[in-house]
Amino acid sequence: MLRLAALESYGILDTPPEIDFDHFVRVASKHFKAPISTISLIDEQRQWFKARIGISLAETDREEAFCTLVVASGKTLIVHDAAVDGRFAFNPLVTAGPRIRFYAGAPLITPLKRCLGTLNVIDTVARPQWSGDDTSALETMAAQVMSLLEKRRANLVIQRALDDRPNEASAAAASR
Repeated sequence: MLRLAALESYGILDTPPEIDFDHFVRVASKHFKAPISTISLIDEQRQWFKARIGISLAETDREEAFCTLVVASGKTLIVHDAAVDGRFAFNPLVTAGPRIRFYAGAPLITPLKRCLGTLNVIDTVARPQWSGDDTSALETMAAQVMSLLEKRRANLVIQRALDDRPNEASAAAASR
């Protein structure tokens, strides 16, 4: 419940695309030479993509989401070949489109240690060669995504405070 409340506090779910988040998935996809990259957020029932490249889906069922394991553990997950990994071999995202074979997902961790989702790179071919340096780079990128989420949240708090403030004309009229 605390994790979901934290996610809600960011006011990010079901928002339109934002260029800053889109840049992250483009950079991740290019850096790791992966055809698919996403920023995934997990709510009670689904995985929703704040940003995505190489996949047309806007969301999936939570049960199908690889990043549900990342959210539960708070740790990066690397799946070298999903087709032979017993946790994922029969997952519809593996057996049908987009036919995931490789998955790397780094957690998006709030300052209060709640995992909101992941930054993912995904490939349709297995990748046995993923290195510790690759994991470190992905985790650094995920930390930067979280930093962007924090800035966005701070701006949202300021905007709400400004919206709740009585406008100056109404305040002047009330004081007469």
